[in-house]
Amino acid sequence: MALSNGVPKLGYVQGLNTMVALFLAQDLKDFEIYWFMKYLLVKKKLEELFVEGFPRVQLLNYQLEIYARNYLPDLIDHLDELGLKISYFTTQWFITMFTYDLEIPLVI
Repeated sequence: MALSNGVPKLGYVQGLNTMVALFLAQDLKDFEIYWFMKYLLVKKKLEELFVEGFPRVQLLNYQLEIYARNYLPDLIDHLDELGLKISYFTTQWFITMFTYDLEIPLVI
């Protein structure tokens, strides 16, 4: 809640809970997590991932799909056959900064 007040452009964002939980699991204190998250969101511009409509996430999904079509065409062809878009998987990755799907040592 304090973070959404500290970065008013965002409001409440579900994906941030997963990132904060990761830092809590590392025994960081509340104020350390607050300032680290604020640093990531404001100084490193991760807040752009969470604005309404998620335009930055849509751009990242598009860029990744183009990359995959060029370098992993078999994967994209297979997903197309299944009727799946790559964004089905990647949106959560981007919004949670991979903290939801990867093990803690890989994320840190």
